[in-house]
Formats: sequence, structure tokens, C-alpha cells
Amino acid sequence: MTLFMKNNGRILVLAMSVIGIMLFMYACSKDGETIYEFNPDEPQAVKAPIVTVIYSAKALGDRQSNDLIYKGVEQAAVQYGVDVRQFSPESYDEGMAYLRTMFNYVSSSKNDTLRQLYIVCATEYDEYIRENSHVFAENPNAELLYVNTSVPLEEGCGSTLYMPYYGVMYEAGALTSAVFNKEEVFIVGANPVDEAVKEAIDGYTDGFDSEYYEFEGDWFAERGYYVHYLGENSGEGYHIPDSTAAHLLVYPYQELSFYDVPVYVLVCGGSANKMNYLMDVLGGAYYVLGVDVDLHKTNSLLAAVRHLDRAMILCVGQWLSSDGLPHHQTLGLASGYTETVIHLDYTLGAKDYFEILVSDELLRQIHADAVRKEEEYGR
Repeated sequence: MTLFMKNNGRILVLAMSVIGIMLFMYACSKDGETIYEFNPDEPQAVKAPIVTVIYSAKALGDRQSNDLIYKGVEQAAVQYGVDVRQFSPESYDEGMAYLRTMFNYVSSSKNDTLRQLYIVCATEYDEYIRENSHVFAENPNAELLYVNTSVPLEEGCGSTLYMPYYGVMYEAGALTSAVFNKEEVFIVGANPVDEAVKEAIDGYTDGFDSEYYEFEGDWFAERGYYVHYLGENSGEGYHIPDSTAAHLLVYPYQELSFYDVPVYVLVCGGSANKMNYLMDVLGGAYYVLGVDVDLHKTNSLLAAVRHLDRAMILCVGQWLSSDGLPHHQTLGLASGYTETVIHLDYTLGAKDYFEILVSDELLRQIHADAVRKEEEYGR
């Protein structure tokens, strides 16, 4: 496990084995550059509040939701003067070992006066977290923030944060079916089990299937989408080898007989990052929807963005305030923490083409419907 720790402006990287935390004799930045020699004789007293983050296995570096969380926590450290420790386990078992260590520490340090916030961004440990979160109710200076779950913890046992995909993906799907008139859509999901993946794909396909457009003839008759999952179980499908990523780029043509320029919608974390990289290297005719982040590419006219970095800054500020963190909060399309970004200057003629198909009035209608449908989703 790798730990990225910011302390008084220095980034430290520590390693954690399954039997506990071990300090290396040197530290590295997130990119691996050695920047600080660790001195075991140097006093390491920490007086500022501490924010500790635990991610899913190999989650950091996905250039999507997890990297946004990392960025937001680091920005919160600067803004609020807190110390930060961010753990990125190499495997599920290593992450579970750290969670057990963390929960045991919270249980045994009830007299510690140092304020600590533990942020868990790994829903594959959901059962363990819910069964053991009561230790936070017994420790007045330790608090748990469980991210990416729509189901609150027991009252007093921690806070939860959910940033739904449905509304922003509905909006993106509706706009896709207008902007890309005959192109077919290839949707790649990590797995059909994880709540966020299912919700994102539901939102996108519902929006894509919406009937906002009144065109004569069969101009849109050949639109369609195909959903492909990389894994079967929760936590699977977020990391694929280069060979699989390369195969997925030609899959729509070889396996599905797509004949038009495909739109790729990638809801699969680090796997999406690898596919985006290969698209840039290999080139080819395609469009891609930015998911979680704005890709800033000429072939990405739309992005369904979740501002997880802003949400982390908000949550750390709430934790430090007199009111504290809410028991549960949802930050979706209505709050502005998710939004559809439209790029009309990347491709020649895109602005005129878009304005012909989507009026300002229709854009407002789609947005209002997306907000409403997000509130209704899952009821």
C-alpha cells in the first residue's frame, strides 16, 4: 500500500503491509520523484487536524473520480491547514488490512484529543464499514466520511456523501442523441453490480432514449447503443491490460458491426483512462464522452462532470465548522456539483451544427427534466 502524506508542505510516501504501517527511509511524490529523506529521529508530532483517505485497490491514477478526490483533499489541506494522509492499496486484502487497523485505532484512542477525519472511498468494503462504524460513535474526536454511497450509516456512526450520476448522464445522453445523429454508442461499464456504474448507465440510456426531437423522416432511425461490461462482480472491471483496452477500441466494428463513427461512453474508472490514452496514441475516427472529468479533446464535445474535488473541500470545511458534517448529503445536478460541459469550439462547425439541433429553450427543458428525473430515480 502506498501512503501519500502531506505534512507542513512536504509530501511523504509510506508503505503499509498487511501487518501494519512501516516507514520507508525515503519518500516520493505521487509521480515517484524522491523529494524528502525521512529521518526516524526527527520529532513527528502533529498538532493540526488530520484527514486520512483510503481508496479502492489501485484507484489513484485513474484521472477520474479518485484523482479528483485526491486533488480536492490536497486543496483542502492548503485552504484549512490540515494534515493529509492518502492511502492507495495494491489489492483488496491490503485495503481491508488497513481498514481493520484504522477502525481498531479509532476504537482504542478514545482519549486522544487530536481531531481526525477518515474518508473512505471504497464501496467494496461496504459490509465491513457498516458493521464496524459504531466505533466512531464512541470516539468524540474521530469522524468517518463514507463517500459514493446513497445509503446513510446509522445515526451517530459517521457521515455519507453521494454524488449521483443519473441527472448529469441523462442530460449527456439526451444531448448525444441530438448532436450525433446517426452514430452508434458503445457503452463500457466496469460491472453491472456497483451502484454508481448502474446509475450512470441508466441515466445515459434513459436520456438517449428520450423523445425531445421532432424531425421528419427516419433521420434518427439508425441510432442505437450497446452496453458491454468488463467484470461481473462488485469492484471488478476498473483495471484492464493494454491488450483488452486495444481490443475494445475495435470491438464495435469487429463484434457489433458498427458502420458509423462510434461514441464511446466509458464508465469504468482506470480502464477508461487506459482506453482514452490508447485512443490518443492510435488515433482513429471516434467520439468519446467525458465521464467525471472534462477530457479537453477535439473529439469530446460533451462531458458529464462530477466536481468531487469541490465536494471534498466542502466536506472538510463542514467537518471543521461548529455545525459539523451532515449525517448524509447528496450533491447532484440541482446543486451544481455535477454538470454537463458542452464544447462547441473543438470541431469546425460544431457550434452552428449544435445550435440548429438544440435551441436554448430545449437545452433548459432537458436540464429541468434531468434534475427532476434524478430526484425520482430509485424511488
